[in-house]
Amino acid sequence: MTDVLMLAGGVALLIVLLLGVIRYKSHQVTKARHRIHTLETHNQMLQQELNHANTRKDIEQDNRGLSNSAIDERLHDAGYLRD
Repeated sequence: MTDVLMLAGGVALLIVLLLGVIRYKSHQVTKARHRIHTLETHNQMLQQELNHANTRKDIEQDNRGLSNSAIDERLHDAGYLRD
């Protein structure tokens, strides 16, 4: 009888330990998912900032060799200037 009780106690202890490990690992996975989401959001912001910088650079290179009147004409054609 005592052997059965000891076996049951050992099994119960093992179950409690396994549940603790599962809960700990679940918490680690949740933290990792949150970190991944944060990094993905940051990456999207950096990518957008890089795209804007490249666009600005391209526009500046386009306009570098233009005269003032050519720039005014482009702005007018794009609808930024009125007659």
